[in-house]
Amino acid sequence: MLISVAICTYQRYGDLAACLASLRQQSLSPDDREILVMDNSPDREHSQRMMAALGDLPGLRWFHVDRPGLSYARNRAIEHARTPLIAFIDDDVTVTPGWLAALVEGFAQFGDTAHSAGGPVRANWPTPPPSWMAVDMLPFLSVVDRGGEARLLETEEWVPGANAAYRIDRLRAAGGFRERLGRFGGEEILLSNEDTETTDRMHLAGGRTAWLPQAAVAHRIDVSRLDRGWFRRRFAWQAVSDFMVHPSHHGATARENWAEAAEYIDYTGLPGIEALAIAQTRPDLCQWQMTAVYKLVLSLLAGVKPDTAAPMPAAPQGEENENG
Repeated sequence: MLISVAICTYQRYGDLAACLASLRQQSLSPDDREILVMDNSPDREHSQRMMAALGDLPGLRWFHVDRPGLSYARNRAIEHARTPLIAFIDDDVTVTPGWLAALVEGFAQFGDTAHSAGGPVRANWPTPPPSWMAVDMLPFLSVVDRGGEARLLETEEWVPGANAAYRIDRLRAAGGFRERLGRFGGEEILLSNEDTETTDRMHLAGGRTAWLPQAAVAHRIDVSRLDRGWFRRRFAWQAVSDFMVHPSHHGATARENWAEAAEYIDYTGLPGIEALAIAQTRPDLCQWQMTAVYKLVLSLLAGVKPDTAAPMPAAPQGEENENG
């Protein structure tokens, strides 16, 4: 076999069924791949029933993972994989027919230099996206497209964990995924960075990440995420995730982060953090608000205090304030 597909799932069996159905349509022969379902749902008996209902796909192996945590489930998949390559997709993803073949061909194209690879994650919208959502907010929904050219990504570029593949020997050599990072319990704890932190370590070992535009997937965007409150939570948890990976860096920039959050608050003309909870209708102001949430949480995690922070800057001149 050439490649393993690992699907880490948590109580989303309807999504998982659609994901597995799309895998039936792969152009890559079933003899060349295996599918690992890592069920992190808490109810083992229900997991067994769902395995009986969904597990008839050739080459599928189903594991119930008792300990919660996406990174823990991914590491168990690495242990069970029997191939040189492993591709991780989310349970709410459906894949294009040539997805697996494109991953295998891409690793062959870029050779040993490519320790990891990924492709486009396109949005599958249940309803039209809200008018207030800025384009720059899409990556927080794991929606990423880096163009139609197959290439090695630059250091600062990344692929989303919803569609990421690795050479297993390189992934194991790097130590797998940090289990203090990544999602816990579905939408309750929105920690992330388990994938980017892992590829950062692989890059330090001399590897690169390949961008493979033909290895595309569609990510179903749950309607519950099309909400400003969800995005505030997502940006706040991203700040926590980033601080956990690089605490010294964000500690050194705490004052700047505080000042940037204060600039948005001052611009609104509203008292204090109330400005972070208003419903901005313009995409640019909504994006600014979410960034202010991110910057404020980062500065607070670093221990900055108002009496030691940089002075609050004046509001930008000549701009319309929609809050009056």
